[in-house]
Amino acid sequence: MRLADLGNTASAARLAMHLARWLPASAVHAIAEGAAQLAARNPRSPLTTAIRSNQAVARGIAYDSPQAERSVIEVLRHGMHAHGDVFRAMAIGQKALLAGMLLDVSLSSLLDEALESGRGVVMVGSHMSAFEFLLLTVADRGYPGLALADPSPTGSYRVQNEIRREHGLDVQPIDRQALRNAIVALQQGGLVMTGVDRPNAGGRPLRLFGRTAQLPVGHARLALRTGSLLVAGVCLSDSPHHYRGVGLGLLDPRDFEAREDSVTALSQAVLDLFEPELRARPHEWLMYFPLWPELIPA
Repeated sequence: MRLADLGNTASAARLAMHLARWLPASAVHAIAEGAAQLAARNPRSPLTTAIRSNQAVARGIAYDSPQAERSVIEVLRHGMHAHGDVFRAMAIGQKALLAGMLLDVSLSSLLDEALESGRGVVMVGSHMSAFEFLLLTVADRGYPGLALADPSPTGSYRVQNEIRREHGLDVQPIDRQALRNAIVALQQGGLVMTGVDRPNAGGRPLRLFGRTAQLPVGHARLALRTGSLLVAGVCLSDSPHHYRGVGLGLLDPRDFEAREDSVTALSQAVLDLFEPELRARPHEWLMYFPLWPELIPA
């Protein structure tokens, strides 16, 4: 078994939770730093090549440039520290989660406005900084909802999903039943959450950083089918080991219904809300799957 595979097991996730609960914060962060250095050691691994290709496009640089090479450790360092912060907060409990993430009024006001409409809300996010922190904080701050997750969760993700549910976040891997449940929740005025920047073979070609990538459009389909409002929110790092959930905008699917391809148009409008933040903080974009695999040398 490869080291990367071992890190995705349920046992590894439970061990991480145990260590995060009992070790001091300094030790957790030291482990995170070591994990980042170890993961960056192989420049040809699927993880490092995915990060490097994504960062090259986000930063407007060549894949083989020294800056692109350095971006790998920058992203891994930020990502491992963020994962360490999340695991530690999850292990300690709700108090630690609420202390580690500020839900900015720019996001809470958008959620309040959208939910008060009674039309249902699809909250979309990108994998920036501590996306997990944002989902859990939204639930702990009184916005319980259904989260649509990766359809094929690994052992580690299954453990994380169990913890998410303990915080009032109903996590369901995407399948037909989960989508039916999401439709019912939205029709009843509820909240559904999902990410929009992970490559998806079943998605559609969308533009990000001026380049086409195959990205998900299910969030747009849900909003258009149910008439629900779309709220875009992002997690940003505002100081060491502390994060902030920021609202980027609200979209009404009715404004897109007359378009020739309303699903693609609405999905593209969502991405356009995220792109400025991704450009401004590329090292916080923790996307570990290649959006542009054609850039990776054979």
